[in-house]
Amino acid sequence: MDILTPHIGLIFWQTIILVVAYLVLRKFAWKPILSFITQQEKKYTQALKEEEEARKTAQRMHLMAEKLIEKANQKKSKLIQKAQAAQKALIAEAKLSAEEEYNTIIKKAKEDIKKEEKLALQAFKKKAGILVIDASQKILKRELQNENIQKAVLAKLLKEGNIERAN
Repeated sequence: MDILTPHIGLIFWQTIILVVAYLVLRKFAWKPILSFITQQEKKYTQALKEEEEARKTAQRMHLMAEKLIEKANQKKSKLIQKAQAAQKALIAEAKLSAEEEYNTIIKKAKEDIKKEEKLALQAFKKKAGILVIDASQKILKRELQNENIQKAVLAKLLKEGNIERAN
């Protein structure tokens, strides 16, 4: 049972070795190890802060990008509406212009037709008048070939007062 119960000398020397090891480690190893651990902790803390700032910046940028996209969509919608309104106005103006031109052309054509009708009617009347005069002249020449008939017609005309006697 000697193995299980240690001697006092062994305990004493183990305690002294443990205290010396503790002091040596404290003086030479723990300070550098603790300072290294502290530096690492500071680096991790700083990295976490930077990561948090980067995340916040990314969120801000994302919100700004969404706002810009929304503004661009609004501008696009406004431009499309303006273009559609301009298109409708242009079409309406073109229709109105075409209608006015159509009416002007129709009016001018009607006026030209009326002028042509008048000219044709005048030409017809003129030709009809000439034909009537020619026919009347031929009939009168045939009828007035006899001198007695000429005197009778002349007397009738004098009676009516249409012709004054030339003496």
